[in-house]
Amino acid sequence: MKKREGFIVWALLGIIFLIVAIVLLDCIRKPPKVKEGQKPLTKRDYIIGASVCGVLSLVFFGMNDSAFIWNLISIISFIGIFVFFIWAIVSLFKRNGTAKKKFMYTGVCFVAFLIGAVNSPPNEQPQNISTSKETSTPVVAQKSSENEEAKKKAEQEAKKKEAEALAAKRAAEEKEKQEVAIKKAEQEAKTNTESQPTQQQSTSTPIISEEPTISNEIKELTQYEIKRKKEVTDAYIDVKDTKIILALTVRPGTSKEKAKELGDDFVRSLGGLVAAMNSNLSGPTKDNLGELWNYYDVHIGVGTGPDNFIAEGYKVTTSPKISW
Repeated sequence: MKKREGFIVWALLGIIFLIVAIVLLDCIRKPPKVKEGQKPLTKRDYIIGASVCGVLSLVFFGMNDSAFIWNLISIISFIGIFVFFIWAIVSLFKRNGTAKKKFMYTGVCFVAFLIGAVNSPPNEQPQNISTSKETSTPVVAQKSSENEEAKKKAEQEAKKKEAEALAAKRAAEEKEKQEVAIKKAEQEAKTNTESQPTQQQSTSTPIISEEPTISNEIKELTQYEIKRKKEVTDAYIDVKDTKIILALTVRPGTSKEKAKELGDDFVRSLGGLVAAMNSNLSGPTKDNLGELWNYYDVHIGVGTGPDNFIAEGYKVTTSPKISW
């Protein structure tokens, strides 16, 4: 903005001195009237003044080589052409003797207009437009490729999320099936327990001649059920002839009483699931661990590791409860 203001100042000064030079040159042809007693200026004085003003005008115009100066000269000269031409026509009709002078001013403005128009640089806007069109082509292509990559990436992420959702759904279905099976087994065990006579529950004499079979499915369900408790981290079941070994791994800080309670629940859970699968057996009750333990001895250990037992218990077929 400051630079443009400087252009305007120099241009206006140049135009002012140019007009003064033109007026002084006109005074050579027709000197102005002077008052009585004043010494009139000679032609030499007018020539010197016009020369000085012309030189100063050229100096001010030469202070800038910008196209703005020449455009400004062209515009002002173009306006001056119309003003002086109309003024000259009016003077011609009025016959006041100034029409010739105004036509001369019109000619000077026309010459100045031609000089400004010739020195104005050509408009290079079409070249810039064509250049911008040429340079915009690779940019558009690059944006298109970026959009395609983003689209492919979004599709891959959508497929990945869909696969994860499907896997989570399947896992939830499996878990639900296991929970349903456990609840069903518990319900059957409870039904069998309620239907058995009290005397049959308390007897230690086996009803069937062979030991009940403990399948891998029963083991897995029992382990799954006991591991649902927050204190338990792992569970182990091993059947050797007529002896069952049970082991529970619990979190550090578990008390001895809590360890015994978890061990008792583990024994009852296995007895209940076996009874649910065998209609000839009764499940555990409040005072009985289940009829399964009339056929198997049990050794149970509860601890934080194989070398760190918190509680350890035994039960033989002739005993009604676990000895800790």
